[in-house]
Amino acid sequence: GHTKSIYAVFYSSDGAYIVSGSQDPTIRVWNATTGNLVTGLFQGHTNSVFSVAYSPDGAHIVSGSQDRTIRVWSATTGNLVAGPFQGHTDSILSVAYSPDRAHIVSGSLDKTIRVWNATTGQSVAGPFQGHTDSVFSVAYSPDGAHIVSGSLDSTIRVWNSTTGVCVTDPFQGHTGSIFCITYSPDGTHIVSGSSDKTIRVWHATTGLLAVNPFQGHTDGVISVVYSPEDTFIVSGSEDNTIRV
Repeated sequence: GHTKSIYAVFYSSDGAYIVSGSQDPTIRVWNATTGNLVTGLFQGHTNSVFSVAYSPDGAHIVSGSQDRTIRVWSATTGNLVAGPFQGHTDSILSVAYSPDRAHIVSGSLDKTIRVWNATTGQSVAGPFQGHTDSVFSVAYSPDGAHIVSGSLDSTIRVWNSTTGVCVTDPFQGHTGSIFCITYSPDGTHIVSGSSDKTIRVWHATTGLLAVNPFQGHTDGVISVVYSPEDTFIVSGSEDNTIRV
């Protein structure tokens, strides 16, 4: 299907579909069971698509691109329904919906984070400034009150999603770039994966480590996710392995 590298994939909330974003630079939706193409090609971006995400209700897909724009698409037709959202001054590396679907957060190579109205594309908060290098990963807390960001500056920051104020000191401990970050389903912990080959679990409110770093990967950790029941963490690495 895609004609160049695939940089991003994301499951729909019901598990029925997978959306992919590519260097080619299109977006496609696939049947998660059969692998058949369901919707495509979503065309409009003029450079690589680095991040894609479904809205919580599965109706829309948001994409962030090297062309410095964010776009929102109908998941069923592939038609553009909002955007392009413009404001970042460099590539957009990560996008995520708020739990209530009203907002979209973005992290960029320009070292900032912005929050957008998901319907109008207006910037409603930000730029959040504090990171000293590219923001590689962003995620909302389950209650939508906070946004966590992971950066190539090796720190994690937690922000008030409305005001953009940093609510804790930067989480420090990783010795390499932070490629991926997410909240636990209950919102009490944050898990991060890094180029230092480790995974760390943090208390979301204090920034203190909850357990010792998980070690075992022999190269950078580029993807982490919690199981729905909060029991397990699965990780994907540049060492070509997956660990639970």
